[in-house]
Amino acid sequence: MPIVSREAGVRFAPPIKWSRDRVVVTELRADSAAVELAGATHGVSFDYKAEQPGHRNESLVRILVFDRTRWAAHLAEGGPPAGESIASVGDWVYVATLPSSNPYRAGTLDADQFDDMHLSLEEVREAFAVEGNGPSLAKR
Repeated sequence: MPIVSREAGVRFAPPIKWSRDRVVVTELRADSAAVELAGATHGVSFDYKAEQPGHRNESLVRILVFDRTRWAAHLAEGGPPAGESIASVGDWVYVATLPSSNPYRAGTLDADQFDDMHLSLEEVREAFAVEGNGPSLAKR
């Protein structure tokens, strides 16, 4: 069953390799998405739910929504992009950010499970769809 955020305009079908009880889904609204990546207006974060004491939940993938103009300005700043564009509709660009490495110590239960649940950019593209015509309550 897909996870839908009408506010962000995101539909995401979690892959079979994800254990639903090990994933925490958080909607990132204007201020929180902007904290994650300056200029984003919406987003959804899919985080691995750590099992071991002392381990924090860590992102498996974040899908952020940018106004097309802000995304273009972000790319023009130079340097590596903060994510990869996976779709666009109207004035909106959808960007996926993936972890660059496993945040847990090798050989731990959380490290093994995180590796098992890791997604490639292609897997994110396959699981993602724009919901409706994009963000429904966007604040520009």
